[in-house]
Amino acid sequence: MAVLRSSAYHFSRPVKPSWKIITITRTSVMFFTTSITIAILFVCSLNYTFKTLFLFRPKPPTVRLNSLSLPYFATTPTNLGAIWIANFTICNPNAAVELAMHRVESSVFYRKDSALCVTTAVDDDRLMLDFKEERLMYMKFATTGREDDRQPIVEYSLLREVEEEVRSGTVRFDVRMSIYGVYKSGWYWSKRAVIITLDCMDLDIASVGELIDGIGGGPRDCPADLLMIYDDHHA
Repeated sequence: MAVLRSSAYHFSRPVKPSWKIITITRTSVMFFTTSITIAILFVCSLNYTFKTLFLFRPKPPTVRLNSLSLPYFATTPTNLGAIWIANFTICNPNAAVELAMHRVESSVFYRKDSALCVTTAVDDDRLMLDFKEERLMYMKFATTGREDDRQPIVEYSLLREVEEEVRSGTVRFDVRMSIYGVYKSGWYWSKRAVIITLDCMDLDIASVGELIDGIGGGPRDCPADLLMIYDDHHA
């Protein structure tokens, strides 16, 4: 009988440790689940803060017109033939957002509202600006005044005004630019389409007919405005 009691006693002892193991396991699962939840909320908060500060409110690029020359200029009673060559410095001031410029349209105006020539650059690798990157942009405007070159038709009265200013030694032009592009961040490949418009106004050119910088007063900063279109998320 003593042996049987001892045997029964030894079989009943493991019950308590088994209950403790189950309790510890449940506590660990709850702690692990809570930690994961907090981590997910933290990451989502960081993503929201990042997009609010950088993607939803990126700074527009800074653009400077370094030079503008008018190497060729000729008029007839009905047509304007001219070539303008512009050299810009464009910089992406954002520290965490890239700027991809898919299309750049630029125009030369006379007296602020009369377009003389238009040029376009499309999907060029040189139109990609990384974080804080600065690049030179060269643009050539050329027109013959004929309808088949898809340039603005200049009225006769305006032709005479431009011609008279050129003869006086100095002629004033404006350069306007529209950039159709996308701001991109590395987080979830977030993108935001934008239109950037800028004006370089009151550019007095004295060296008509020469391939040299003719801007009176030197290089000009061109203020830019930024218009957000939509945002897109690609996994």
